[in-house]
Amino acid sequence: MSFEESGEAWRSQVLEEWNDTGAPYPRDASIPELFEEHVRRAPGALALRFPGGQMTYAELDARADDLAGVLLEAGVGPDQLVGLCLERSAEAIVAILAILKAGGAFAPLDPAYPPDRLAFMLEDTAAPVLVTRRELLARLPETSARVICLEDLNPHPPAPSPGPPESPAPGEGETCGVSGGVGVSGVRGRPSPG
Repeated sequence: MSFEESGEAWRSQVLEEWNDTGAPYPRDASIPELFEEHVRRAPGALALRFPGGQMTYAELDARADDLAGVLLEAGVGPDQLVGLCLERSAEAIVAILAILKAGGAFAPLDPAYPPDRLAFMLEDTAAPVLVTRRELLARLPETSARVICLEDLNPHPPAPSPGPPESPAPGEGETCGVSGGVGVSGVRGRPSPG
């Protein structure tokens, strides 16, 4: 029997009742605030598992706080784009969380993209800060952005920090409106025509 032949009651159960998974959450809280609340509830819980290791919520939070402090010193603030050129890794998760904690937004730059596309994206976003690894610099075009190489920050896992860095807020009680940048399509790195 096909899905279409199964009857309206069963179809309704599958598509509507079983799919009704909405849950209330504080819509006025930012992603970093929601994350930090989880850290307070379960600091020793496993947050990331990756080849060669794992990281608890407390460890992930401490690493993100450390990088967020560096980003704030580099001038990252509310709704400011930060170029993020990292391979998929635990470091990328730390960097994304750090950028959000600093109040910024990230523009993902896949190091596997063609050089022309990376050049266009860096130029188009005008991101004043770029987070990457030293080994990926050769794939990137010259940029006026301040480049932060992760391995230059702290080669050893940091001790837990006393708390999150103070990030500038866009306004009293408001959260940042931008949390991620959008790339462009097109094989050569330029947007596809209309």
